[in-house]
Amino acid sequence: MPEQHRRQTDYRIAWVCALPLEAAAAQSMLDEVHPRLPQLINDQNIYTLGAIAGHNVVLACLPSGAYGTISTAVVITQLLSTFTEVEFGLMVGVGGGIPRTVDNNMWLGDIVVSKPTSEGTSGVVAYDFGKVLGDGEFKVTGILNRPPLVLLNAISQLQAEEIMGKPLGILSLVSSALKTNSGVASQYCKPERSSDRLFQAEYVHPLGDADCGKCDTRYLVDRSVRQSEEPRVHYGLIASGNQLIRDAVSRDRLAKKHGALCFEMEAAGLVNQLPSVVIRGICDYCDSHKSKHWQGYASLTAAAYAKILLSRIPQAKSSNGSQMPQRTPCFIVPFRQNPLFLGRERELSRLQMLITGGNSGTRRAAIAGLGGVGKTQIVLELAYRLHKKPEAYSIIWISSTSAETVEQAFMDIGSRLGLESITPDNVKDRVKGYLNSDTAGPWVLIIDNADDSGLWSASRIRDTLPTSPRGFILFTTRNHQLATKVAGPNIVDLNEMDVQSAITLLKSAVFDQSLLESDTSTAVLARHLHFIPLAIVQAASYINENLISAETYLSLIKDTETSMLELLSRDFEDEWRYLGTANSITSAWLISFRQIQTMSPLAVEYLSFMSCLDFAWIPCLLLPAAQSKVEQQSALGVLKGYYFISEHSESGIQYFSLHELVHSVTKNWLRTQNTLECWMKKAGQHLKDIFPESKPENRMLWRRYLPHAQHILGCEQFQARTPDRERLVQKVGQSLYSDGRYREAEVLFREILETRRARLGHDHPDTLESLECVVATLWDQGHWKHVEELQLRLLEVREKRLGPDDPVVLSSLGNLASTFMNQGKWADAQNMEREVSTKFKLLLGEDHPKTLKSMSNLATTYRMQGKYGQAEELDICVLKCRTKVLGPEHPDTVMTMGNLASTYMEQGRWSEAEELRRRQSQAVLGTEHPNTLISMANLASTYRNQYKFAEAELLEMETTKIFKSVLGSQHPITLRSMGNLASTKRSLGKLEEAEELEEQVMTTFDSILGRAHPDTLTSMGNLACTYRYQGRCAEAEKLEIEVLDARKKLLGPSHVNTLTSMWNLARTWRRQEKYTESYKLLQACVEQQIRQLGPNHPDTLEATLELDSWQSGIDGSWILMKNVE
Repeated sequence: MPEQHRRQTDYRIAWVCALPLEAAAAQSMLDEVHPRLPQLINDQNIYTLGAIAGHNVVLACLPSGAYGTISTAVVITQLLSTFTEVEFGLMVGVGGGIPRTVDNNMWLGDIVVSKPTSEGTSGVVAYDFGKVLGDGEFKVTGILNRPPLVLLNAISQLQAEEIMGKPLGILSLVSSALKTNSGVASQYCKPERSSDRLFQAEYVHPLGDADCGKCDTRYLVDRSVRQSEEPRVHYGLIASGNQLIRDAVSRDRLAKKHGALCFEMEAAGLVNQLPSVVIRGICDYCDSHKSKHWQGYASLTAAAYAKILLSRIPQAKSSNGSQMPQRTPCFIVPFRQNPLFLGRERELSRLQMLITGGNSGTRRAAIAGLGGVGKTQIVLELAYRLHKKPEAYSIIWISSTSAETVEQAFMDIGSRLGLESITPDNVKDRVKGYLNSDTAGPWVLIIDNADDSGLWSASRIRDTLPTSPRGFILFTTRNHQLATKVAGPNIVDLNEMDVQSAITLLKSAVFDQSLLESDTSTAVLARHLHFIPLAIVQAASYINENLISAETYLSLIKDTETSMLELLSRDFEDEWRYLGTANSITSAWLISFRQIQTMSPLAVEYLSFMSCLDFAWIPCLLLPAAQSKVEQQSALGVLKGYYFISEHSESGIQYFSLHELVHSVTKNWLRTQNTLECWMKKAGQHLKDIFPESKPENRMLWRRYLPHAQHILGCEQFQARTPDRERLVQKVGQSLYSDGRYREAEVLFREILETRRARLGHDHPDTLESLECVVATLWDQGHWKHVEELQLRLLEVREKRLGPDDPVVLSSLGNLASTFMNQGKWADAQNMEREVSTKFKLLLGEDHPKTLKSMSNLATTYRMQGKYGQAEELDICVLKCRTKVLGPEHPDTVMTMGNLASTYMEQGRWSEAEELRRRQSQAVLGTEHPNTLISMANLASTYRNQYKFAEAELLEMETTKIFKSVLGSQHPITLRSMGNLASTKRSLGKLEEAEELEEQVMTTFDSILGRAHPDTLTSMGNLACTYRYQGRCAEAEKLEIEVLDARKKLLGPSHVNTLTSMWNLARTWRRQEKYTESYKLLQACVEQQIRQLGPNHPDTLEATLELDSWQSGIDGSWILMKNVE
């Protein structure tokens, strides 16, 4: 009789063993042995093919030494990729019995068969898969698949036969196998029954005793001897796990918990991949007395039962009585189902709808996303879900990692489909023709990693891929542009995982849950990995291999960029990757880099340039120009297509953000190409050229560029003190200064100062100019003493080089006078400003801007001292000159109007002051010009001083809103405006709103300028005042004492601000009924005011009046004062 030609699709039953001893027993049960068949390139199993009771069976054994659930899962996955029509499986071999479960009526050589014991159970329990609860208890989670109905029916048939007294014939089959294979009979024959000993659970086998010869027989369990030699079959739960059980106490504890009949180590890896029954011959009792004496016989009894079970399953017959061809949908998938897969239900639902919805349009779709976000895992999960559907889809998988893998995939598919006479030249046409035929039925063709546009051009797709309306083609790709070409509108864009799914994945992938010390550290680690599944699994692999905690891994990845890249570049063991391919996240992106290089050199240049900037919010205006806007947008489109950058817009400006990990990996790629330093220099030079000057009209532009300029200045590859760096540092420093970021500006100005000192010397004009920039930042930070020292140094050097009457020297002297004025050194400041003003008049004339500035400063000093007449006279003179020379709307003219208004206000001339403030605020500088806003704020102050609190509040709310928009919420000018608004609200009795604003102002000033800065101290004093109004005098007192002490140290005991603090603290003490202390403090304040400001200064007069009003209380009318309050 000619040999029947069989294909892989003719085999419907898989028989899996763990040990060679078990495999040999299985082979002894075959009625026929068939020739081997070709396998997929990724299938590394060795099969024995044959038939039992008319059923074609494929036998597979686990690799030598590789036992357990994971090894089993790998074997069955590879088996199913070659033998796609396999419907169910048998896991046959030896196991450790649990006699207690059946009242000790279990003997070695008996058989345990997995069978569901109740609804919702499968017959197998994975006893070591679960989670530890809060009380330390281990809870098994997850339910394994139930056996197929045909096997359960066959088991029922065998049980019925036993009830009827019909022997199953196990012993007969064993004897027949031993006679047929007499050469191995010694390994499989039944040992003496006397060697079958069951000891009490608490009794431990003596060390060094090989065969229980020294064991104490008093501890044997008393069991009645069976009359029959026929092995008994027990049906119920089998406990499966990755650890070997050889402790009777643990055995009985687990048995009691789960109700299991035996233990084994492989079944949990099989039953969820393939519906199966587990058959175990009992070779020991899972105790310390276990040995291998009974393994051969138990293997044979289990194999005999498996053959008997298969003999009860009928062969399928056609209507004419012949055996039906075993045609079921083919399943050509290279990986087993991933048990760690979770989430992505929205994407899966959409794909299933596209595939099963019967859409008559494009029967193609694409999943597109950044490398590592899980595209392959989604289609793998989809493949298994479709395979289990009743619609019976064939699933065919092509790996498109290279042209060679595509060619090999088509050859494998042709072989699996049973196509004859296929060659590399005709296989694509043959596969295409078959899938277009009605014979193929419904199918899904998955083309994974379709990233190379050359491989999947329109003509190649037309020539290669089938177009049957019953089929569907699904691509995965990193390239959105390619996805659009191959799938049209049916694109599923895949982003990073959601937060909870990412955390759950990390927890599932880490074997030892104690390494995840807290949910917080787990969440932070997932966030640092940007919720990318491949990066998370990669991290979990490193944690598992090195037994380090998640917090330790997090510290490594946060340590340095180099450390992070080293971790993310490590390959790891992963059964869901193609053989011979790297699987780290960085390797995935390097593939994309190379593909972009071939597609668009300009895109590579933009990617390289962007990696030198901050990763987020990169303005398109910042990028180097291309030959045309079309060319630029096309290059950027390539980067967007590979999901390396994302686009967004704000206020009509186009921005791009680079994925943060891609940003780091790109820099590392440039570093390996030895081009990173070159690109950093290019980026720095480009920014130096386009970064705007710090003029108010450029504020929004420089703020867009500022983070990127600061990033470059901080990179080690751009630290050389070159002219390009110096110019960029200067521009960035000036912008930071204009934004009120004085500390950051100071650092940059100091760098320029050091550079110029080293290159030009300490006394060079350019060096001194840099020193003036540093002084300006210190001045605005309130470091008056340090400023004074530096200004004296500047004055000394310039006076020595230029002479005492040079305009530059006089300007330095004027700056020093301003510093004296801020320290309350009125006399010194006044004398210097008079000298400067007089000399400027002689050198430059009365109308020169420098002359007018010196006169204006002198007027301010007069006003601070209460010399309002002299201040008014000078302010009027300066206003007339500036109006004449510069025009009425020049910023300097407008500022002078404000100064004169301040003088009027101090004199109580409210209407005149208000009129000037109105004129000042209406100057044509633009509604968002800082001078306009300051004018509006000053007008609001005029309202407040006239007790027009409602009008003041409206105006201050408007100016504060605009200040926040134009200058930012942390600019000192904005904060001062907020402080003014808070004072107005306090005057209106809106104390809670005032307190909230003042606390915000104080906290922000403290953060950006420091606790001892004059602005911070002012905000603390204002908050203390609000506390006093609220009756919270203890809190007010604490703040006021701190402010007073700080001002004494910073400004001196006689400074006007120090005296204000004394006055406020005295008022708080008075509210606390500390009358003696309050009186003495206010008295000391008045004495200092008389010495410092003079007896006729408004502040002196007001404080003296208040002191006099307290005098009566000191003399004995405290009760009256208390009642009045």
